Amino acid sequence: MKKYCQVIRVIAHTQMRLLPLRQKKAHLMEIQVNGGTVAEKLDWARERLEQQVPVNQVFGQDEMIDVIGVTKGKGYKGVTSRWHTKKLPRKTHRGLRKVACIGAWHPARVAFSVARAGQKGYHHRTEINKKIYKIGQGYLIKDGKLIKNNASTDYDLSDKSINPLGGFVHYGEVTNDFVMLKGCVVGTKKRVLTLRKSLLVQTKRRALEKIDLKFIDTTSKFGHGRFQTVEEKKAFMVRPRNPRAGGWPPGVLSSCQHRVSDPIRVGVLVPSCFPPPLTLPAVSLHRDHLRRTELQKKKELNTRSRLCGWWDLSKNSFPVIPASGFVSQSWLLCCGHGVLEFSEMVPLASQQNVLSFALPAVLFTWPRAR
Repeated sequence: MKKYCQVIRVIAHTQMRLLPLRQKKAHLMEIQVNGGTVAEKLDWARERLEQQVPVNQVFGQDEMIDVIGVTKGKGYKGVTSRWHTKKLPRKTHRGLRKVACIGAWHPARVAFSVARAGQKGYHHRTEINKKIYKIGQGYLIKDGKLIKNNASTDYDLSDKSINPLGGFVHYGEVTNDFVMLKGCVVGTKKRVLTLRKSLLVQTKRRALEKIDLKFIDTTSKFGHGRFQTVEEKKAFMVRPRNPRAGGWPPGVLSSCQHRVSDPIRVGVLVPSCFPPPLTLPAVSLHRDHLRRTELQKKKELNTRSRLCGWWDLSKNSFPVIPASGFVSQSWLLCCGHGVLEFSEMVPLASQQNVLSFALPAVLFTWPRAR
């Protein structure tokens, strides 16, 4: 080969076992080796026979590359959708999403340049000049610890991986080396792409610019995400530790004897059943409850009327028993489906060890034990 060959090509394949896909068959591709003499090309290919070639050995940061792939398939489409021809007037006979004239009488055939209906999408395309913003390293074990902070920049306050909360939509989680490009690429999720060195000499300022990423968004892509990491979400949604996942621990619920006809609906937190230090079995307290909309206020008023209707009380007062073993000046009442929390509120009246407070506007939901 060193004596007679002029072009050296290698056959490469993908490693499907490293991807979160159901496909097992690998993609095969013949790749030409460029640079150097024929002997150097052959030695390079022989050294890397059955060896993994990382992406950072082929491409580099801030490089312009080409992306080759197959676009999304749209199926059989009409001429208006396929070629974006102008629609005919509304009163047109036999349809208006058509081409009115498809050619002259002679030559007696339809030219290739006339827009016609047919297959749209699933076309082979090559997009040039895609700039590489980042070449990231996959998950790795260092000093016995799993390192995942491959999306953290010098300006980030927290360590985070490239995967958004919940993973990438219709793909999953990326645990291997990755390439971040500017803009979009062709095809659907999970479809194989070919990255190619640029065939042009890059001289523009946009191509030669050095990129310094300051922030990579890792919020959830399944909705209106707000949190970058799971730890950030847990810190925002203040959730005390739950002693039992199924509901309240034994002995916490006791029936309230004051103006309560149904003891199943109402229970009072008894701090004496918890040995010190006390663990508060409360529910998620959301800081957004401080900024309530008009619809939320309306729902809270309806909840207040419904709860007070159970115990034959006015809508402005509510009987509770103080939980003095917990936080100072904190009053908790456990219902069948929720917890009402009172903090730093002035009592309205005191009768027979039962204090009446103004009913709060927030009802924190809590699932009943099954």
